[in-house]
Amino acid sequence: MIITNPIKMFTMKNTNPCENDNKTLGMDQACFTVFNNNNVPISLFSTNEECYFKLDTGPLQDSDSPTQTLVRITKASIRVRSIDTFRGIAVLLMIFVNNGGGKYVFFNHSPWYGLTVADLVLPWFAWIMGLTIVLSVRSQLRLSIPRSRIIMKSLKRALILILLGLIINGHQGTQLSDLRFAGVLQLLGITYFICAGIETLIMQAQRNFHYGRFAFLQDILDAWIQWLIILTLTAIHLLLTFLLPVPGCPKGYFGPGGSSYHKRYSNCTGGVAGYIDRFIFGNHIYNRTTNLIYGDVLPHDPEGIMNTLSAVLIVALGVQAGRILFCYYLHNFSKIIRWFCWAVVLGLIAGFCVIGVKKESFQLVKI
Repeated sequence: MIITNPIKMFTMKNTNPCENDNKTLGMDQACFTVFNNNNVPISLFSTNEECYFKLDTGPLQDSDSPTQTLVRITKASIRVRSIDTFRGIAVLLMIFVNNGGGKYVFFNHSPWYGLTVADLVLPWFAWIMGLTIVLSVRSQLRLSIPRSRIIMKSLKRALILILLGLIINGHQGTQLSDLRFAGVLQLLGITYFICAGIETLIMQAQRNFHYGRFAFLQDILDAWIQWLIILTLTAIHLLLTFLLPVPGCPKGYFGPGGSSYHKRYSNCTGGVAGYIDRFIFGNHIYNRTTNLIYGDVLPHDPEGIMNTLSAVLIVALGVQAGRILFCYYLHNFSKIIRWFCWAVVLGLIAGFCVIGVKKESFQLVKI
């Protein structure tokens, strides 16, 4: 067996991290065990760019076994510490907020309009979940795992999240007749499966280098079909929110109802989102009907159907951030520039449309 250009395989100041069992590898780094003609194992270390080497074994001899494994990956790492750190912060804040937040005002959810730290926890977690979808799907595709198998794994994970969410909703002695169907874990499970399914079906296993002068947009051009689907779902959400008629309510209303507007829209809590949830779920809905500012309101679900649909966009933005991270992971400046451009563009769109945040329905709405 001949390995062409084997010297490139050893990096990191002529040390082989594969010889250290406690060594943590970086993203897209791996350890290989290569067997020579005498069946002696040789440990090699490689990064993504260096691992495109040739193994020339020549024709099989009578004594050779056609099923002999010549190269075996013994250790690989796809951990990204920044992702783990951000996800840990989101989980920590989630636990802190759910246990009272130390009675700090900014750790309490806003009554309806507005934004506090507590309101950011779920969007943060949804966003980082989208980012990790790229890592997971990309790694499995590069290992030649069938797309159907990846989708089934995503479905299994989503169903587990939904089941856990239902168990949590029924933990406080709730009867089956009024068990809340929606919830945070249900929202995360559904949005995860939608975005993971789209990525699995459409993502290319290898990068495309055929964009010529538009190569600087390759992270977007590689995913134009995914963005077309996501923007279609977002458009459906907006059209329903502003155009679907709700009995007794003006079109486009998405307020809290109750005592707002001198009780003129007291039966319009949540607008279209609240109306759809009450119509489909009936009693299986978030049953808190007293608002700190607006008094008695109709039942509405912060993680209902329409709100889950709008959350798909947040997960998709995380997916796009993941594409940038892994498409340009060797070029920190390129990553920073692209993330900054996305932040500026989204900020300008929000400012142009005068976007306000309506936490109780988990939506971005035009004031």
